[in-house]
Amino acid sequence: MFFLIAAPEKSVGVHLTLLARINRVAGMPEIRERLMQAPDAKTMREIIDEADEDI
Repeated sequence: MFFLIAAPEKSVGVHLTLLARINRVAGMPEIRERLMQAPDAKTMREIIDEADEDI
């Protein structure tokens, strides 16, 4: 699974925060499976947001 994060050059914290969130939830097999089946980036973001809230 690969993620591309586009953020303004001067906003270093934004991409680091998102990478940390992805790292936390991608380690869970059930979340990883949902991400693999997501039809689009919006759905993937929703899955990550939902899973991150549950941690």
